[in-house]
Amino acid sequence: MTASKRKPAAPRGLQLTAVALLVLFTVAALWHVRARLQVVELGYRLSEAAARNHRLQEEQRRLMIEVATLRHPRRLRRIATGKLGLVEPRPEQIIRWRHRHRRLAAGGREGF
Repeated sequence: MTASKRKPAAPRGLQLTAVALLVLFTVAALWHVRARLQVVELGYRLSEAAARNHRLQEEQRRLMIEVATLRHPRRLRRIATGKLGLVEPRPEQIIRWRHRHRRLAAGGREGF
């Protein structure tokens, strides 16, 4: 080829600007993809945490029912009389704490 048939070369500054813009857009695109991947990952983690929270709430509800069942007076009485051989106290064996506390506060003696 002869020198007269060649296309004129783009100025060097324009080439550097085009490369710089291409690099800038590539970095921005990669940054955007990274941000979207983080959003997806956080979404999965949030979903797992919500499912775990639901399971724990169900377990807490079940345990509260179990505690209420274990503390039920009828059950405790059945265990006390059946397994432990305890009997109902006679009226004179019962100490009323609130009444006893008032008597002591008024200067009364402890009556054991």
